Amino acid sequence: MMAMSARSRVRTALVTGSAALGLLAALAAPSSAAPSSPQVQGASVRYVVNNHSGKCLTVQGASKANNATVNQYRCVGARNQQWAVERGGGDPSLGTLVLRNVNSGKCLTVHGGAAKGARLDQYDCIAGTNQSFSYLPVALRNTPLYAHPLTAKLAVDVQGASTADNAPVILWRDNHNSNQRWDITRHP
Repeated sequence: MMAMSARSRVRTALVTGSAALGLLAALAAPSSAAPSSPQVQGASVRYVVNNHSGKCLTVQGASKANNATVNQYRCVGARNQQWAVERGGGDPSLGTLVLRNVNSGKCLTVHGGAAKGARLDQYDCIAGTNQSFSYLPVALRNTPLYAHPLTAKLAVDVQGASTADNAPVILWRDNHNSNQRWDITRHP
């Protein structure tokens, strides 16, 4: 075995170190390919189940598109029925949350602003007031989900108290009925 000179050892170390740094940089660089499904981190994943129908808040057809309809559908444990609960500030007597769909990475959104009859869909999360909902913080069971601004007194409602799959979910005047009460739970 031949002894390496000090200069050769330094050159070898520099080449090896440069190659290692290049590999680390390549691994750390963001991929240009889109991930197969959005990553939901730092949030608690839940199902939002209507008390009247027992059905889950669902992004119709597992769509990943903006403005895709959110309705109710029998709970099957699918990713388009899973919501990352991201808590926020707001009225101290109420809890405030944003619901981000696990399948699409988009947020539950009141389409067109808070008005009686407005439909719910999903849209890119932009921290808009139409993506923020308040609930009774005593428990995440049997709670209304109020749309913002709270002065409108509108709650997330299964239209017509329907128990059918794909029934529309809209905003409606808070009437304290079970089709406006929701369980935010780990299991459907």
